[in-house]
Amino acid sequence: MEIVRFIIDNLDIIGTRTIEHISIVFLAVGIAIATAVPIGVAITQSKSTADTVLYLASYAASTPHRLFSCGDLRLIDGPSNELTEEYLTSSL
Repeated sequence: MEIVRFIIDNLDIIGTRTIEHISIVFLAVGIAIATAVPIGVAITQSKSTADTVLYLASYAASTPHRLFSCGDLRLIDGPSNELTEEYLTSSL
């Protein structure tokens, strides 16, 4: 029941943040569509452009893996125990 009381007490803030969140999501989706459609059209016209775009997209998709799977363990937000450290350092 504490959750229900919290929601009731903070309903105005929750509503404001929900609208803010939805606005940010619509903005992000709009930017994605505005960039993806022209790129999609461009890669259908040129094989070299398609190869370049696909290379860059695959590199960008693997960037989080590159940042967090090696190097300084302090970059990882989460529990730092012996098993985690052993797993991460074994992949180096």
